[in-house]
Amino acid sequence: MADGNFKQIVDADDGTITYESETKNGALTITTTYDDDFGVTGTSVEKAYANIKTISEMSENFQRAWSAVKDNLPASFTATDQVVQFGEDRDNLVVIATVDDATNSVTNGDVLRRITAGLMKVMRAHGSVGSTTI
Repeated sequence: MADGNFKQIVDADDGTITYESETKNGALTITTTYDDDFGVTGTSVEKAYANIKTISEMSENFQRAWSAVKDNLPASFTATDQVVQFGEDRDNLVVIATVDDATNSVTNGDVLRRITAGLMKVMRAHGSVGSTTI
């Protein structure tokens, strides 16, 4: 859905006017194109990382382990309204912010942390998360 910020595009050949808007939601960039009457003509979603999921889409074991350790994580993980996403990048999980948080110098789409083998060991100790594959 557009946030009211549209970029006008004028076709150099025939002068046709179209519009485009871009919205960022964590690791996802959603681009919507519109005709001259602002009717939607297309939508594309670009993922900054593979296999993007919210905590509710993760395995029950991962959710249990995350719940056990999240209160010991930096405030940027638990700030008011911060809903994190998880993605895959180079055989690691990445934790991605979906809300700007000036207090913690976090911007929508920032990687808050890579969950590496060491952190996975801690999480396994609290809930048997299995491998890093989400």
